[in-house]
Amino acid sequence: MSQESAKFLRCRLLRVLAWTSLSNVLWAHDTSTGEGNMRLDWTKLAAAALLAGFGSAGAAERIDLGKSEYEANCILCHGKDLRGGAYVDFLKVTPTDLTQLSRKNGGVFPVARVFNVIDGRQEVKSHGTRDMPIWGRDYQIKAAEYYVDMPYDGEAYVRGRILALIEYLNRMQAK
Repeated sequence: MSQESAKFLRCRLLRVLAWTSLSNVLWAHDTSTGEGNMRLDWTKLAAAALLAGFGSAGAAERIDLGKSEYEANCILCHGKDLRGGAYVDFLKVTPTDLTQLSRKNGGVFPVARVFNVIDGRQEVKSHGTRDMPIWGRDYQIKAAEYYVDMPYDGEAYVRGRILALIEYLNRMQAK
């Protein structure tokens, strides 16, 4: 394995651990009632921050989790500039200009709506047909492949990946 491949794998592992931990800190799921609620555990938050690199002064480079997620899954359809990519000519529906989400929502970034569209596991009738991939299901499969014999929270993994992407999209909104 090359040194660059090893570095990539280490960064990937840290990102998954950090976002999974952070998601677990912010979202608790009560298995007895099936309800989720927000709570904050400062010990877990500190651990997640350290894993994410917030506490390491010697970190040579910052890892932009959302940008990496976008480049891995979205760039072909939505493009490097978030306005349309290489596959636009092959799609039935032109992808949304992702830089205009806030402007089209009265200046407020529509976090919940974007989360549901990316996740895609729940049918949203007002969105019409589902032309975009269902990333929530894809992320669940990736989590199962990654964690094979270890206990994990698949929903936390999915939320972490989607929230990282949403944070990146929010930063990329046209001013």
